[in-house]
Amino acid sequence: MTVWQFMCASKYKLKKVRENLDSQNEEKFEKIDASEILKSNLEKQEANKEFIVTEPNRRRRRDYITLMLVVNIALLIPILLQPTNIFVIAYCISGMILLSGGLTWVMWVVMSDY
Repeated sequence: MTVWQFMCASKYKLKKVRENLDSQNEEKFEKIDASEILKSNLEKQEANKEFIVTEPNRRRRRDYITLMLVVNIALLIPILLQPTNIFVIAYCISGMILLSGGLTWVMWVVMSDY
């Protein structure tokens, strides 16, 4: 038996098994229609006419601004203490850029709403 014949034979066997499983599953479970689910959800929503409106949560924006201020001020202090040292200035400015970009990415892209 060649590899091609084996692959065809195994493919046929898998297809037959899949057909048998599909026919068994059709007998066990009745079909679920998405429109029925949506109609029942709409009926429940219409029965409860009382909608609760809350103000949007502004904690994320507040936390973002607070963290940006803390990080950038903390990296600005060494620049103000040693304004003639070019290495301190370069490291602090690059740290400001990297941390601000990373914080922005984490707060607005990676994290979910809280």
